[in-house]
Amino acid sequence: MHREGEEATAATHIATRLGAVGRRQQEEIVRVVETLGEERANTLLAEVTRIEARGGRKTADGTRRQTPTAVFFALARSGASPAEKARMFPRPSKNERARRKEAGEDIPAEPSAAT
Repeated sequence: MHREGEEATAATHIATRLGAVGRRQQEEIVRVVETLGEERANTLLAEVTRIEARGGRKTADGTRRQTPTAVFFALARSGASPAEKARMFPRPSKNERARRKEAGEDIPAEPSAAT
């Protein structure tokens, strides 16, 4: 089997386990697997499973629980180099942000200084 096929299968498995149903989330999971590799991505999934078993993780303001997918992405960011972060979570161009805003699409928030 080709590496790309293995990565796609791993990404699909991770997305299913996390309950990631949105196209953008699934695309980001594919980029995480492509960037970090299957082994690191599966390690992140195992950590999400442990966090969920202990009651999950709260949002920054502490008012609600993060989704498993959000926890996965936070763990991916925290363990990645700046170059890996840029590859996994590329910022849309100004033109793309303007198009999305016009279309009423979700525009990803600016990355925080902590990421």
